[in-house]
Amino acid sequence: MQVELFPDRLVVRSPGGLYGGVTIDELGEAGISSSRNAVLASLLADTYLPSSNELVAGNRSSGIPAMLAVARSRGLPRPSFRSSIASFMVTMARSELLSPETRRWIAALGAHLPTPAHQIAVAMLREDYLTNEMLRQWGVDRVTAGQVLRDLVEQGLALKEGGRRYARYVLDPAVSGRTEAPDLFSALPDEPTPDVAQALKARGEATTGELAEATGLSRRAVQNHLRDMMDAGTIDAIGPPEAPSVATGGSGQPADRTCEQAGIDHHQSTPV
Repeated sequence: MQVELFPDRLVVRSPGGLYGGVTIDELGEAGISSSRNAVLASLLADTYLPSSNELVAGNRSSGIPAMLAVARSRGLPRPSFRSSIASFMVTMARSELLSPETRRWIAALGAHLPTPAHQIAVAMLREDYLTNEMLRQWGVDRVTAGQVLRDLVEQGLALKEGGRRYARYVLDPAVSGRTEAPDLFSALPDEPTPDVAQALKARGEATTGELAEATGLSRRAVQNHLRDMMDAGTIDAIGPPEAPSVATGGSGQPADRTCEQAGIDHHQSTPV
């Protein structure tokens, strides 16, 4: 592990990127964790240091939430996370999120920012992209966060990328005055993105676990995709006849087995 201290930031690099289906946008959410060696991690999480009450390793998905809580309590920007095949990097700024310089920049925009949440959102956009979840981590409730982000888009301050569930927002280049640096790898063909819908269509019927294995996504990510598809009526969930809710698996989660719905406008229950 490498730790670099600069006048304006602290950078921590760790060999190896995020493992499994965990994504950058999921970091900080409760229960999000993935270990390369789950057995070893579990053993170390229950092993105490000699003559101490401290565990060798936490492995309780608490590290990043603790970082976010400290940054928020001290008025610092949200830590920035970057992951590649070779390494994982965390950058923590030493200046305030709403520093005097940032406040002057916000004032110069001449935008209508009626609440502190609006100012926090614009300040976070100046540093990096922003999502509803990231804004909620700074004390803004879900509904207010959504309204703030819509306000910024309507005022031409932010651009929305991605779908509704996985939407992220970036500062409009016209506002930032910056242009994207050329990507050295832009000429290379993009790697195909795993698609739950395509994987399910190819099989006709599959479990959540099978789709997670086929796409490389986490079970939770696959379940989110399946829930969206069921809400849109493009797939149907099937399970035991006695299941209390065939469409959601009876507990608010997608049923364990789903099949593509071709022209079917009602839920179908089929014994597995």
